[in-house]
Amino acid sequence: MSSVYNMNGLELVQSNQGHPPAKDYINNLPEELLEIFAFGALSTRDTAFSFRVSTTCRLWRFFAVNEAHLWTSLTITGHAARFIPEPSRDDPLETAQTVFPREDLILEPSADSDIDLEILLDSQPPRFIPGELWVPYSLTDDHFLRLSCLLTSHAHHIRSFFATVRSCFLLTYLCYELRWTVMPRLKKWELSCSRDVAYKECFDNEICKIAPVQLCLAYQPQDKRPSMETLRDILSNNMHTLESLELACVVDLDSPPTAFRLDLPHIRSLALGYISPQEVQLVLQAFAFPAICKLTIQPHGESKGTVYVFYNLMKYLPLNQLQA
Repeated sequence: MSSVYNMNGLELVQSNQGHPPAKDYINNLPEELLEIFAFGALSTRDTAFSFRVSTTCRLWRFFAVNEAHLWTSLTITGHAARFIPEPSRDDPLETAQTVFPREDLILEPSADSDIDLEILLDSQPPRFIPGELWVPYSLTDDHFLRLSCLLTSHAHHIRSFFATVRSCFLLTYLCYELRWTVMPRLKKWELSCSRDVAYKECFDNEICKIAPVQLCLAYQPQDKRPSMETLRDILSNNMHTLESLELACVVDLDSPPTAFRLDLPHIRSLALGYISPQEVQLVLQAFAFPAICKLTIQPHGESKGTVYVFYNLMKYLPLNQLQA
């Protein structure tokens, strides 16, 4: 998805009172736009065409403003972010709204509905065009700080948060304001970067209140994977809320074994991806999953040692609890 506003992510709330489902106006939007100009083509006077367009647009605006649940899915690519203004004493939120006008315009009507955020900024370093107002392809550190400020104003009703960026440094800036904010409705929190592993700071409960139900840490470069100690800290800080966990190719094989296993008492769904079977062994030696009922094992590349993997599964997991 490359569009800033994900039309396919919108959902209409269905009534449970036996009434017929509401018409899906959003999916019909292109046809409606064609109809507007069809009216114009049949008009004999320009004033009539303008009147028809104005009336139709007012109806669409009324519908959009009064249906908050339509504005609950947002994909941010950064292609439409503005240059950061000169430092001032203005309200930081107002500055963020100025830098990200389209995102603010979409989030504002969401009211108190749960929102799903997808931030896709895994691109090349920024390339600025002198004299231009817009950033063509990427964002600076300051942009991420402003975006963090904007999203913080909606943190109380964020349901899912997915971000993929090119560097863990940018993740830190993106989470800078969010990590101080309570997110009571958060169900899924996923961070990804192509060059580094996510900073432990993004998950530290002393400064972070995300408390996700579902967490995914996946596909980190071999030389930049977190130590087992860091991984334990991340999971222990979220052990009371986590119900679903995916760990895929994130284990540092050179990490020393842990002194004791950490219980993750609420995790029911576990997915493990690996290149070396030793990755699975280290995870199972470090963590216990007493409530597990769903298990997914996914080898990657030319991974070998399937028998060794199953040996460790039988040794460390309560396989009798798994659902068929």
